[in-house]
Amino acid sequence: MGYSVLLAKGTPHQTVLRIYEETVEESERAHCDNCRCIGWFHHPVNKKQYHFIVHTDFRAKNKPELRGKRICQVCCCAVSASERKCSVCGDVDKECSILDHQTHLLHGELHGNGFGHLKRINGREAGSVALSGTQLMGLWERICYTLRAREVSVEDVSQKYGVEFRLLNPVACGVTWYGTYGYTFGKGSFGNTPMTHKRASEDLRKFQLKQLRSDFVLVQSLMDKDEADEMVNLVDKYTTIFEKEGIVMKTLGDLVSNVLKLQSDIRRAVKEGRRRPETLALHGVAAVLAGTKVVGGDNGLTRSKFESPKLAKRPPPEFLTPVSQKKLKTNNGQSKKINVPSAPMVQWNARGRETRNAPNVGSNWSDQSLNVAANACVLALYRSRDEWLSRTEVRNRAQNKGISDTALLDHVLKTSIDRTVVLPGGHERGVVRRRQKGNQSEFSLEMLTKTREVKKEPDEETVVSAQTPAAVKVPKPKRALATTVGALSAAEVDEDLLALYHDVLEHYRPALLQENAGQRVTCKGAPLVEAARALLDTKQFVKCYTPVEDLLDNTPVSKMAKPAANSQKAIRILVTVVIDARNQGPLLSGLGSNVGKARRRLGTETKPPPEMIFLPGDPTLGDLKRVASKAFSDLYVVLAKFKVTKVKGYEAMSDKIRLGWRKISGAHVEVHGEGADLESEFRYQGGLEQWTVKCMCGTGDDDGERMIACDKCEVWMHTRCMGIKDDLPAPKQFRCVKCGGPEPPRLVPDNRSRPAPRARSDN
Repeated sequence: MGYSVLLAKGTPHQTVLRIYEETVEESERAHCDNCRCIGWFHHPVNKKQYHFIVHTDFRAKNKPELRGKRICQVCCCAVSASERKCSVCGDVDKECSILDHQTHLLHGELHGNGFGHLKRINGREAGSVALSGTQLMGLWERICYTLRAREVSVEDVSQKYGVEFRLLNPVACGVTWYGTYGYTFGKGSFGNTPMTHKRASEDLRKFQLKQLRSDFVLVQSLMDKDEADEMVNLVDKYTTIFEKEGIVMKTLGDLVSNVLKLQSDIRRAVKEGRRRPETLALHGVAAVLAGTKVVGGDNGLTRSKFESPKLAKRPPPEFLTPVSQKKLKTNNGQSKKINVPSAPMVQWNARGRETRNAPNVGSNWSDQSLNVAANACVLALYRSRDEWLSRTEVRNRAQNKGISDTALLDHVLKTSIDRTVVLPGGHERGVVRRRQKGNQSEFSLEMLTKTREVKKEPDEETVVSAQTPAAVKVPKPKRALATTVGALSAAEVDEDLLALYHDVLEHYRPALLQENAGQRVTCKGAPLVEAARALLDTKQFVKCYTPVEDLLDNTPVSKMAKPAANSQKAIRILVTVVIDARNQGPLLSGLGSNVGKARRRLGTETKPPPEMIFLPGDPTLGDLKRVASKAFSDLYVVLAKFKVTKVKGYEAMSDKIRLGWRKISGAHVEVHGEGADLESEFRYQGGLEQWTVKCMCGTGDDDGERMIACDKCEVWMHTRCMGIKDDLPAPKQFRCVKCGGPEPPRLVPDNRSRPAPRARSDN
């Protein structure tokens, strides 16, 4: 069932809000993964939930560069308009539920009990024409306050200008972008707590610029000559510019905050014609929809930068029960994320090569699909360059990047043999080789150019010019340092912001350079590496819109007038229902042993959130039981036949006894009953699967991150904590340290302490 509401009629911001009512018992989504990740998995499943959606107003026909193409609603890729099935994600978006579409400008969900989730906000970065992200967020705020929503969670994966906002915004203003609207720390991944998150933000914000500058001067000998003084010049440039504007900058937070404000002012001035015209760089999904490259992105043009939260990176659903099948948590029923550049790396039409063996000859796949699949194979071979990999190993690595069509992978492997490969950036070239070993074929990437070692696998989309030899590194022309705001261009500020983000905030480069060179980390900003990781690992935030106490009438009883005897909704009280008083129902999954015992002792599993009910003006105990029974049976699936049998504190009283309006008004009572379906699959929002989480980082329940289970004890742990990189598949066999497995290596550099300062001499 759906409803439509026309908003801002007759204005440039006119839009339509769609409201969809979903009956859970008839839906394919029996449980809520958002509730699982934020920590509400003990709530019973609601009978009804409501989706508030503003559909995208982007139209491909309005973009000349997208002529003959359409936008896939599932993966946001521009594909041929004649394609019914998306060649990138493999889904038919017209057959998918509208709730799975990634292109909505706004998608919020509210359960019947008042708890909800903000699933998506896509403003200008996502190609929105009429509404900005701020306007969409304002609309969601009004919806929640008007409907008296209780608590709403959000997974902060917002990006702007090609960078993660949950890292950039706390450094600039002390809170995340959602934090400016009242969203606070909800649940941290990898053992993060509200205190560690706050401390990380303060460490980055208050880091002194003079220390930042001295750290980059310290490691200049470890950097290339043409980039040794880039960050030093950047700091000096903006210090000079802002001093002329009367702004004194002392900390990293001051620098990032002022550069962000300057970037916004310059872009606005260009759009309004107050500055010389220039082409403003597009970022994020806006760049994808416009058919241009993503500035500062790492996912090429194949996937939306605002994709839905990683809901399925959790222990497997019911149909994956054997240990061999639950090795690695994957996307449950969702298309896997494509993390491959789309610009062709394999030189299919190189001079002197026969074109009859080109991959598009005699194939039914589109050129884009062939290039993406070939690039996935090349990147898989690049990770083990100059080594031989079997066909199965290459396919598995490519499938881990999101290419699920094995026939397509076999086809591009066969046609790319002995062809030249140009890696992103144009600085490295190689040739795909094949050899026969026994009964299987093995492949390798033979490198033709020897450049300095690249620690990170290249995945940024880059266009290689046909006139410039790919093996020759073209030095970037040095630009004269601007000394005034008027001398800065929007493109220059964009580049400087990206440099600050990547070399200072995301990865503090001086510390990593010393670590990679085998030196002792002596730079003063070494703790910023862990601080940035703490901010990036915290994605779950929550806002309390209506505290449970505010649901009651706060008027003192002495000032309340006696309600009319025939009034049916005169008195408000809070009721907590105990579903399973003897703890005989199924256990909650995903909790460590200590956490599980504590929650069971406190009754967390057996008590849904309290609900407000209305009683008549002169209520009896029977009225309280009747109204409470109806309220909870209408709300939760497992309580459809629930009937309250006793009220705590009134056990020995008759149902006809009068409660007294002064005594019962605003009270908080606890009720017990019978008829709850404890074995139903709708018992918990987190489901009934039995699994245990106990990771070395301190995590004791599901936090939404990728995990792996030990083959012996079947305890789930983070793959990252176990030394398995996110871009690698799960090993065929895995045992934790307690079960005899190897000690996992650290994926995050160990920030060893600096040496003690020298003793001061008296001379």
